[in-house]
Amino acid sequence: MRKQPSWLLTALLIAAVLANLRWHNAGIGLTFGVFYFLWCAWLAGGVLAPNEPRRWQLVAGLVGNLALLTVVGTAAYWLFRLNGTVIAVIAIVTPCVWLTLPHAPGRPGSPMWQRDPLRGLPRTMGVTTFLLLGFIGLLALAIRQLLGAQTTEAIRTPWQIVPPSFWVGFIGATMALLGLHLRTDRAGRRLLLTLLLLGVGTSVALSVYPLGYGYDPFIHQAAERTIAESGVITPKTPYYIGQYALVVPIARILGVDVVAVDRVSSLAGLLLIAALAYWPWRRYHPTAAALPLTLLLLPLGSLIATTPQGMANLWLLATATIVALPWTPVPQPPQLRWLPIALLTAGAASATHPIAGVPALALVAFGLIAAWRPATSYVVKWGPRLASGAVFGLTATTLPLLFLLNAQRAGIAPSEAWEPQPLGQMIAATAAAALPRFPVSTDPLLDFAAVLDLNRGWLLAVGAAAGAWLAWSRKKQAVLLPSVATSIALLTTYLALRQMRFPQLIADEQAVFGQRVLELAGFVLLPLLMAGAQMLLERMSQERVLRAAVVVLGSATLAAAVYLNYPRVDRYRVDRGYNLSAADVAAVRLVAADAHGTYLVLANQMTSAAAIREFGFAPAYPTAADPRRTMYTYPVPTGEPLYQKFLAMVREGPERSVVQTAAALSATPINTVYFILPHYWNDFDRTSAAAQAAADQWWPLDNGKILVFRYDLGR
Repeated sequence: MRKQPSWLLTALLIAAVLANLRWHNAGIGLTFGVFYFLWCAWLAGGVLAPNEPRRWQLVAGLVGNLALLTVVGTAAYWLFRLNGTVIAVIAIVTPCVWLTLPHAPGRPGSPMWQRDPLRGLPRTMGVTTFLLLGFIGLLALAIRQLLGAQTTEAIRTPWQIVPPSFWVGFIGATMALLGLHLRTDRAGRRLLLTLLLLGVGTSVALSVYPLGYGYDPFIHQAAERTIAESGVITPKTPYYIGQYALVVPIARILGVDVVAVDRVSSLAGLLLIAALAYWPWRRYHPTAAALPLTLLLLPLGSLIATTPQGMANLWLLATATIVALPWTPVPQPPQLRWLPIALLTAGAASATHPIAGVPALALVAFGLIAAWRPATSYVVKWGPRLASGAVFGLTATTLPLLFLLNAQRAGIAPSEAWEPQPLGQMIAATAAAALPRFPVSTDPLLDFAAVLDLNRGWLLAVGAAAGAWLAWSRKKQAVLLPSVATSIALLTTYLALRQMRFPQLIADEQAVFGQRVLELAGFVLLPLLMAGAQMLLERMSQERVLRAAVVVLGSATLAAAVYLNYPRVDRYRVDRGYNLSAADVAAVRLVAADAHGTYLVLANQMTSAAAIREFGFAPAYPTAADPRRTMYTYPVPTGEPLYQKFLAMVREGPERSVVQTAAALSATPINTVYFILPHYWNDFDRTSAAAQAAADQWWPLDNGKILVFRYDLGR
C-alpha cells in the first residue's frame, strides 16, 4: 500500500521539477525543488535506516541522496554533459533508485535509554527559561554585529572590522548554551540551538564579505556558471567534478543562480554532518547535544568557503562518521545500513578531490575489515592483519604516487619533483614542530588562542585517545581501526609529501598539499574526538565547580577556535592576502570597457578573481610555447608565466620591456597590456610613480585605492 502513493507523489514532483527546468522560475523552483529534495531524502532514509525515527531517517537520507546525486552527476558529466536534458534524467533517476531498492526489515526499534539524571543543579523552569532567553538575545547580538560589519573594502582579516561586541554576544551565547546542555530537561531538543551557534561561528566570512571570500571559490563559481550555461567546461578534468555535479543540478532544479547555491553549500553541509555526528549519542546523555560544537576544534579553514577541497573534506567527515556509527560506544547504536551510504560518500569525496577521496575509501575498507568475521581460526588470526596492512600501504603511498604521475604528465621529471631530505634531519624537524608550545605575552586572551593554535594537534590527539579509551572500555574496539589506521596512514603521506617539490606552484604554496593532508589526519578522528568530548562532559557535569569550569573554559576554547578558523593579523600570525574589493571590480570593468582588440592584464590574484567573477574565462589566447594550450587574459593561476611578469612589474619596475615580454607569451599578437596596482601593495608609491611615467594612460579608481595603467604596443 505504501508504494502507490510514493510513486504518485514522486511522479508529481518530478513533473514539477522538469517543467521548471524549462521555465527557470525561482519561486516555483524553491517551492517544488525543496520539497523534491526532502522527498528524495525521505525515501533514501527509509532504505538506509528503516528502523530509526523519521527525523533521523531524513538526516541519513539527505546525506545519502546528496552523495548519490554527486556520484550520478559526476558520471553523467564525464560521459556526456550537464545540460538540461541530462539534469532532467538525473532528477528522474535519483528518487526512482530509492523507490526500487528494498527496505531492509532490520530489528525492532529500541526503546529510549538514558543515564541517571545529573545532580546538583535545580531543574526549575525559571533557570532554563533564563538561559534560553539569554542565549537567544546574545546570539542575536552577535548576528547583528556580523551583518553590520559587511564591507567591500580590501582587508586582510574579518576581525579587522568585526566589533568586539560580537565576541560579547558569541561567548555569552556559548556560555548560556553550555549551561542549558548541562541540564536534563528536554536535552534532545537543544540540538537546533547547537546548530544555530555552530552556524554563526562558521558563517563569519559569508556575512562580512558580500562580494565573496577567498580566491579559489571565484574560479570554481565561474566554472559552475559555464557548466550551467553550456553543460561543460573544457578541458574536462578527473577532479573537481564532484562539486560541479552537485551544485549545478541543485541550482537548476531550484531555479536560482549557481553562485547562491555554491556560497551556502559548505555551511549547509557542515551543519548536516554535525547533526549526523550527534545521531548515535542522542539517547546517551543530556550533555550530548553539545557534541556538534566539537567540530569547531578542527581546522575548518578549508570549509569556510565552498571549494572542491572543502567539499571533499565534508564528504570525508561524513564517511568517517558513518563508518563509525555501528561501533559508537553507546548501548544502542543507530540501526543503519552503513556500507551503501559510506560507499556513496566515499565515492562523492573521490569525485570531488582525490586528496580527500583516498582516505575516504580507506575508511570504508578499514570498516569492512573491522566488520569481517572469518570462518576459520587461521584466517581470524592473519586475514584482518594482512588486509589492514595492504590497505594501510595503499593509503600511505597513493597520493605521493599520484602527485609524481601528475608531474610526469606535465613534463616534469620525477627527479625534479622528488627531493628527499636526510632521514635524521626530517625526523628532527618533525619532532621539533610537534612539541607543545606555550607562548607568553602581555595579552592573555590572544595567548590563549595562540596556545590552542600551536597545540591543536595535541588537543585532537588527547581527545581522540580519550575516545579510544571509552570505546575500548565499552568493548567497541572495532571503531578504532578505521579512524586510527587512516590517520596514521595520512601522517605517513604527509612525511612523504614533505620530500616533494611542486614546480607548478610558487614558493609560498609549496607546503599547501602537505598541510591539507595533515588536516585530514585530524578530520578522520572526529568520531573518537566526539567520544572523548562526551566522556569529559559526562565526568565533569556531576559537580557544580566542574560544571562552571566546563562553561567558562569551553566557551573560551570555542571562541578561540572561531577566531583561528579565519585569516588573522596578530603578533603570532600575519595573513598577507586581501579579499576581493569593490575597487577590484571597478578596475576590471574599466579594462573591459577600454580594451579594443587583443589585450593582457598584469594584476594580482584578487583582481584576477574579480575579472573571473565578472566575465568568466574569456578572452583567452593560445600560448606561444605550445599553441595547443591557452592562457587567460589575467594571470591565473599564479604558477603561470604571466603572473611572474606581474611580479617583475612590482619588484623590478613597471618598464615597457617587461610588458613586451608578457605580450610575447601569447601566440596571438597583443595590442594592449594593462597593469593594475592596488594601494596595499608593497612599494606602492615607487611603483605607481614609475608606471605613470612609462604607461600611455592611467586611471585612479575609488579615490586612488587602485590604479590602472595602459601600455599600447602599437601592433
